[in-house]
Amino acid sequence: MTNTKTYFENLDGLRFLAFLAVFVAHVFDFSGFKPASEKSQHLIEHFFLHGDLGVSFFFVLSGFLITYLLLQEKNTSNKISIPKFYMRRVLRIWPVYFLTIGMGFWLIPQLFSSADSALLPFNINAPSERLPWYLCFAANFDIIANGPGFLIVSVLWSVSVEEQFYLLWPLLNRIASRRTLSVFILLVVAISFYYRWDIYLNSYKVKYATFSVMNDLAIGSLTGTLCFYSNGFRNYFIHVKKGSIVLVYVILFSVIPARLFMFTLPENYCHFLIALEPVVFSVLFAFIIMEQNYSNNSLFKLFRLKPLNYLGKISYGLYSYHIICLFLTGFVFRYFFQDAIKSSIPLFIFQFMVSLAMSILFSSLSYSYFERLFLNIKKRFEIH
Repeated sequence: MTNTKTYFENLDGLRFLAFLAVFVAHVFDFSGFKPASEKSQHLIEHFFLHGDLGVSFFFVLSGFLITYLLLQEKNTSNKISIPKFYMRRVLRIWPVYFLTIGMGFWLIPQLFSSADSALLPFNINAPSERLPWYLCFAANFDIIANGPGFLIVSVLWSVSVEEQFYLLWPLLNRIASRRTLSVFILLVVAISFYYRWDIYLNSYKVKYATFSVMNDLAIGSLTGTLCFYSNGFRNYFIHVKKGSIVLVYVILFSVIPARLFMFTLPENYCHFLIALEPVVFSVLFAFIIMEQNYSNNSLFKLFRLKPLNYLGKISYGLYSYHIICLFLTGFVFRYFFQDAIKSSIPLFIFQFMVSLAMSILFSSLSYSYFERLFLNIKKRFEIH
């Protein structure tokens, strides 16, 4: 291993694609657009409303990268600096997180307090009793307890899960051997599977509970562990054949629309598939991460698309701010076009493009003039 911190140049593009899956689903959810035919509605449900998979991809990617870099630090420095790890995470995550909370709980509700409710794309009430959940990085538990009604900041539930993950993970990597770490990760995957099996009828817990979604972070972490320690594991992906890569992508894009069919199966089968589904997608996502990082036979390397790389760099802002941008564009479109936006495909496409452009602009400004202030400080705590 070298003493230089590894940079995986294709991960930025993957981050943006994961965000895009979330964004597309939220545009359909919150724009008010309703297709005229039932067939079109089914088409949308099967191919576009899979934002949860974008979040799962983020989790797998995060587990992979955090674990790999922690093991690299341990290898080069013979230790892991827990204080420096937490400072790096605080400086990267907290500024945008708390800015979003400020806008969601105070700024947006104040600005639109006297607006006609018919023009509001969705509820923006900010009950103060829900604020402590967000301040304590427990937004996912808030959604489980109270529902996702407070939409502007509810997207931060996944950031809360990652912060919960960071509480234990650097310490475990510091003290655990390779074998112990691998066994622990597999145990987490098994516990997560059993948890989903046990609560499969509670859709909120399946989707938001830490024990449920920790599967994605665990499989990402296992991938990072194997990638760091096993030359054979890396070599497999370096030399994986193009036909195998194509097959994995075909499986992925076949399983995505088919996932809704499991709810039409007998209860026993549905029960099992609800528990198994995250494992299947996490493994597929881990394959894509490894293929993009190492394969000599990739169909395409995302780092070649420079705009995509930049959008990946600002993807944290895109993810955190995009609901606010959807709300603002939704309000403007309702003001000017009223009920026409509910059925007009051209207006929906226009709203989609404006919302995405606004999200990119807002996130780019945030990255350049807000986040960089903290990222420059973060460099002091990097391991070289």
